[in-house]
Amino acid sequence: MKCILHIGTEKTGSTAIQDWLYQNEAALSGHGIALSHVLWCNNNRALCSYFQSYLDDAMWDRGIRTEEGKADYFTGFLERFSQEIERLRKNHTVLVISSEHFHSRLQYPKDIENLKLFLQPLFSEIKIICYLRDQYSLRHSLFSTAIKHGETTPYALFQDDVDDSVPYYNYHLMLSKWADQFGQENIHPRLFEQKNWQGHDLRKDFLSFLDPHLPDKTEFHFGKERPNKSLSQPQIRVARLINRIFPRYRKNGQYSWIRDRLIWLVCQIPGPPPKKSDTREKEIFLKRFEKSNRALFQEYFKSDKNLFLE
Repeated sequence: MKCILHIGTEKTGSTAIQDWLYQNEAALSGHGIALSHVLWCNNNRALCSYFQSYLDDAMWDRGIRTEEGKADYFTGFLERFSQEIERLRKNHTVLVISSEHFHSRLQYPKDIENLKLFLQPLFSEIKIICYLRDQYSLRHSLFSTAIKHGETTPYALFQDDVDDSVPYYNYHLMLSKWADQFGQENIHPRLFEQKNWQGHDLRKDFLSFLDPHLPDKTEFHFGKERPNKSLSQPQIRVARLINRIFPRYRKNGQYSWIRDRLIWLVCQIPGPPPKKSDTREKEIFLKRFEKSNRALFQEYFKSDKNLFLE
């Protein structure tokens, strides 16, 4: 059985891919492609949370604040997943695992190595796919998501000093860590550019990576995507005010569902479209990543051009 490990990256339509996969689970199964229900769905973040060496919001939202609590929560987790794989391999040849949090949370080489040591004996082959977007657009989209999750910082100050030294934004460094463990020949980055996708559809493009012939099959449903829209400026102003009044976590450490509901309501308010990116501003920002992006495109795309500016 082969494993397709989709590691994001963040802000590249991972939610759309994941929702589509589980909506079409039966059709995929008919072609020998399986999905997990042990790893959480539709985002298989549980596997990432298990192997990352620090606690984050995935655990905090569940009231877990200590390593002991995490260990208790995941008792028997790997055994259940291994048993699920054994059941699935009887009728499937591929298992798809998808979470953008592999990009953002598995920052340490040891964490990635531990993931590999677990997965390798279970699969005959492991292929890693990820989509990449330019760092300027990444930061812009990430800010909107951060506001939805409790951020209060204004955009001008939000990660304004990031550069090649930050692994989250340095794609070449990030992919090198995965290549060190899984082999560069098994790393398959693709550009988050609609013009490059098969059928100009991200879901079909991902499906074509699983099997080039699958996007043409009639049993798959490609309805209108539910976009994960960035917030407009008026929405951001209201959401930041809510976040200041109702922090994501209350003083007792519990998740604030009041804030969650209020932010949901803000997202439903019709507003003007987000401001379009400034080309000159984008070029200046991307100069911070010129060295790593050049190495990225030369090594993985066999191009001397900065494809983020094409």
